[in-house]
Amino acid sequence: MSRQRTKTEIMRHEQYFAKLIEKADNAMREYQQERGGEHRLYVDEYIRRKGFLLGQ
Repeated sequence: MSRQRTKTEIMRHEQYFAKLIEKADNAMREYQQERGGEHRLYVDEYIRRKGFLLGQ
């Protein structure tokens, strides 16, 4: 692979993970607002069910 192509791929991966982190942050904030003091053990299930991650 050329150096430029490698840089482009790295930038795409960084953008993808930045968006993923942002979506997870937003989902956590919404969960906390909606559920108020409920145990955080259920956050993972809530996020998956709501389809926040991976553009689903």
